[in-house]
Amino acid sequence: MVFRVFRKKKEGKAGAVVTPALSECTAVSGFSLVRLPAHSELVSSSAPDCSFRVRSPKGSQSNISVCFDPRLLKLIDDQRQTRLRVTSRFWVLCAQTHLSAYLQGLNDCPPSAQITIDELSEDEMLLATHWRD
Repeated sequence: MVFRVFRKKKEGKAGAVVTPALSECTAVSGFSLVRLPAHSELVSSSAPDCSFRVRSPKGSQSNISVCFDPRLLKLIDDQRQTRLRVTSRFWVLCAQTHLSAYLQGLNDCPPSAQITIDELSEDEMLLATHWRD
């Protein structure tokens, strides 16, 4: 469903490898997603901040926010027995995957410019349980 997700690794100062950030991707349906930077005041909140600029195949653009149900966050943290940081790349990857699936399934942006993820597949829950940044 998602063709290009990660940028190539880059070398930082003194040759240190910089962890790849999520970049622009294109879904099968022709929508293009670009991750918007997290708002600094939201990064310290208790919920992940995942926003994307979405360009439709026709060229129109929308900013879409992907939210996570607090009960889902608690379920993940309980399974991990530690808190999965709100700044974890897991949330961005998960949000991008679910937004791509939404766009492919409905071939349109959500009318409220927001979707809420309230459950994950068994594979996503397993990944969340063992995720390390």
